[in-house]
Amino acid sequence: MTESEWLNSVNSLEMLYFLHSNSGRAKLRKLVTRERCERKLRLFLTECCRRIWPLISDERSRRAVAVVEQYVDGSASREELELAHAEAAAAYADVRRTADATDYCAASPPVEASRFNFHKAFDISIYGADVATMAPATRQNGPPNYDEGVRCQERAVQADFLRDIFNNPFRKAAFDDQSFTSTVVALARQMYDSHDFGMMPVLADALEEAGCNDLAILFHCRGTGSHVRGCWVVDLIMGKK
Repeated sequence: MTESEWLNSVNSLEMLYFLHSNSGRAKLRKLVTRERCERKLRLFLTECCRRIWPLISDERSRRAVAVVEQYVDGSASREELELAHAEAAAAYADVRRTADATDYCAASPPVEASRFNFHKAFDISIYGADVATMAPATRQNGPPNYDEGVRCQERAVQADFLRDIFNNPFRKAAFDDQSFTSTVVALARQMYDSHDFGMMPVLADALEEAGCNDLAILFHCRGTGSHVRGCWVVDLIMGKK
């Protein structure tokens, strides 16, 4: 995959396969540690889950997504994560036996995101992202017939998530943390905590006023792409890079 292909891709799976490749991993190692990469992949999966939230019918599955988000921030323990995973797996088993394809496709990504042993993070993320595209594309109350047009739309949304989370792995953004004032940090924290990133243009203004002249950061804040937890700019500001 070339830089241009990464920036314009509408296929999240191709992007994940690239990051999983030797060349993609080599580029990631220059940008983020393995532990932080795994954190970002977990957040990517939780955003895939939230994308299909109305289709996740079992509260155990929803709770697992929330626990994963707490775990990556250090506010949930390993034991809590493992319990959440067990409950999500039980929920998946229940719907797999009794419900239609839409329900069990939707119940699978929370199981993947909540695995404690995440050493095969890319394999887990690829599978979880793929099955998350199946849920909205599956015809309910019948055999598992998939609408490829819907699946392609979902992959395109996930591709935006990956660019928001991992930025451009072909080049490292330069930044001056002197512009990360208390106002800037507070804005980033508010958006991160609320899952509402509508204030990104305001964040860009605050960064500029504080002396930030990094065009990649400012453009990302003011661009039209999606913003989710794990956003590379918000992570930088909050020290989660």
